[in-house]
Amino acid sequence: MSQQTSQPFELDVRVIPPRDKHPTIFRTFDALPSGESFILVNDHDPRPLRYQLAAERPNAFEWTYLAEGPTEWRVQIARRASTPTIDCSQTVNQIVTQYPETLPVFTAWGIDTCCGGGHPVKAVVQRHQLDGEALCNALVTAIGTR
Repeated sequence: MSQQTSQPFELDVRVIPPRDKHPTIFRTFDALPSGESFILVNDHDPRPLRYQLAAERPNAFEWTYLAEGPTEWRVQIARRASTPTIDCSQTVNQIVTQYPETLPVFTAWGIDTCCGGGHPVKAVVQRHQLDGEALCNALVTAIGTR
C-alpha cells in the first residue's frame, strides 16, 4: 500500500441511489491527491467497480479489502503515487509545457493552445461548456502513456 499522509475518509455508498454510485466513486477517486486513499463502504462486494476502475484507470489504484461481508464490505482504494494529476487552475499552456503529450488532447477538444492558452483550464471548460471531468480524464490518460 502507498505511503499515506492523512487518514483515509469513508465513502458510504449504501445511501446513494444505484445509478449514482459509480459516478460518485469515480469523482471521489479522481479528486484524491497522489498517494492518498478513501475507504469505500458498501452492502455487497464491489468487485464490478474494481473491474471498471481497472479498465478506466489502469495501474492508477490499489485495492485492499478491509472487511468482506456478509452485510458490509469495506475497501480501501488508493491513488498510486505515480499517477499523474492535472491541476485545472493551471493555464492550458502551463499544462502543455509540463506535459507536451497533452497537446493532441487539447487540440481534439477544440481548445486553443496558442493565443487562448493563457487561460486556466477551469475557465476554458466553463466558457465553452465542456465536460471538465472527461477532459481531465483524457489529459491524465495522455500523460499516463509517458
